Amino acid sequence: MNRLLPRGLAAGAGYLAFAWVAALGIARLTGAVAVLIVLGATAVGTLLAVVAGGWRIARIEDVQVDVRPATPGAGGLLSTGDAVDVVVTLRTRGGVPPRPVHVCVLDRGHVVATGWAVEGVLEASGAFARRGVIGRLDVQMAAAGGPGLVWWRRRSSVALDPIVVAPRPAGPGARISVVRRDQGGRGDVVSDVV
Repeated sequence: MNRLLPRGLAAGAGYLAFAWVAALGIARLTGAVAVLIVLGATAVGTLLAVVAGGWRIARIEDVQVDVRPATPGAGGLLSTGDAVDVVVTLRTRGGVPPRPVHVCVLDRGHVVATGWAVEGVLEASGAFARRGVIGRLDVQMAAAGGPGLVWWRRRSSVALDPIVVAPRPAGPGARISVVRRDQGGRGDVVSDVV
């Protein structure tokens, strides 16, 4: 698994920090000791919540991915853009399912499926955007603590049984023309694909 990295701040994190600094300034000017204590406790609680978001992903030690064609009877034959069912299973140390984690399944940088893994399982529908033999998928996990101020990201590369994705057929298809050739006095019919 890849190392744990901060993904970025939530959209309203700057406003919350500004409000906290403004409240701190007003409390210092007025001498409201009780407000300073509450602001200090809020800062400590927020810091713990930021660390908890990273801890939520850091505990995941096993990632499994199962990809199947969405249409029954396809026999494992896929074309680019065909619907597939993707199941991602996350396991933590001690076997406890992780709290909700946002999961994005990637094939060579292209999104195959995305969604929230609840109770350690993501069941989503997706599609492969590129052709080729796919033997490995990247699973990107993201989570934040309770306030959701700082998002953390971790990436894991998962090996699969090879999946062959063919290019999507295009155009009218092949035409078949019948050509008669005379070989030694006999009229043999030969089929040529044009």
